[in-house]
Amino acid sequence: MLSRSSLALTALALALTACGGGSGDGSAPAELGSIRFEITDAPIDPELIQRAVLEVDAIRVHREADGADGFTTVFDAPRPLTVDLLTLRNGVTQPIEAGFLEPGLYRQARLVVSDALLELTSGKSYSTRDGTIHLTSQDTSGYKIFFDPPVEVRAGVETRVLLDFQVPKTFSPVPANDLDSARFFHLHPLVRFAVLQETGELRAVVTTTDDQGAPIPAASAALYVLDPGESDLERAVAVTLTDDAGMAAILGLPAGTFDVVATHQGLQARQDGVVIAAESVTSVSLQVQ
Repeated sequence: MLSRSSLALTALALALTACGGGSGDGSAPAELGSIRFEITDAPIDPELIQRAVLEVDAIRVHREADGADGFTTVFDAPRPLTVDLLTLRNGVTQPIEAGFLEPGLYRQARLVVSDALLELTSGKSYSTRDGTIHLTSQDTSGYKIFFDPPVEVRAGVETRVLLDFQVPKTFSPVPANDLDSARFFHLHPLVRFAVLQETGELRAVVTTTDDQGAPIPAASAALYVLDPGESDLERAVAVTLTDDAGMAAILGLPAGTFDVVATHQGLQARQDGVVIAAESVTSVSLQVQ
């Protein structure tokens, strides 16, 4: 995967060319704002999916949630942007410098996807090119992402919008709920969005114990962010998995107080009253036992 810095510079150059705007030195005209999308993924079950790749052709935005035409194209590269979703976890994002916009509120985006690839850990592979992934619910306008509350673009300010893909729900197997027996998949991206300047980040270290009682990293532990007092994990505000070092990060959490739960091999740990502040990082440590 390209480094974040090189990808950002490349995408910015493409966006400026596509938009035809700017002052020639990459700066926005004073009366315009700019928008930057950052794509990430919060994986739920890496034991089933090996790779999940999208080819993104364009991103368009609209001021109205029910707008059907009159979109503004903010990203339209000569070549599709390859997004390898399963590499984007625990705070890693793939940025798209998507260009300049008139200030105001935007309530809808359209994500235009031309190709997709899904590889399972079982060795099976599916793609749009062989007809085993169907681009459903998409016409030439792209997949709909609704911004509620709306995203505000301000003059002279870059607005950073996180697009957090939920891979297991983005690729829907047919027959349903059976990856290994799937004949094909429907692609319908399920995306959580957040304005990064208005939200915070949670970083967690989750440990368990070995046979002698010594703490060790809890790899692939599930980390849930819940509303205060919530016990139903299915109602989590956000969820992710730890890496091999027992570490996890969740971006784009609204400012407020939450409960955090970690589960690992039938064990659980919980920390209540975790405070998330905008544009800040909150760290927690949990030991499942």
